[in-house]
Amino acid sequence: MRPLLSIVGIAEMLGKPVVSIGSTLVITIIWVWVASQKSEDPIKTLAATGITYGLLAIILSAILLPILIGQLQGPVLSIYGISSVLITNLIWGVVAGVLAKILQSARR
Repeated sequence: MRPLLSIVGIAEMLGKPVVSIGSTLVITIIWVWVASQKSEDPIKTLAATGITYGLLAIILSAILLPILIGQLQGPVLSIYGISSVLITNLIWGVVAGVLAKILQSARR
């Protein structure tokens, strides 16, 4: 979501911190809501979702950045970059999973 908002210029128009935080909140709310409704184990589900999201972000940046700015940049250039993206998104997924589990338990 954030890369798309940057590509179309919305991130620059509204300001990157606002767009980054806002899109993260929207994504997290959607993840928590869906996992609390559909998953038997939302923590595992959203941990896997976080890793998948991180992988897709790495792949997307590796494809789009050379097209948009003419050179490869981003996390794909370093094992530390790749691992930090994956670990951050894994933690994000686990935290969202815990929130989904709490929401799921509150409904029962």
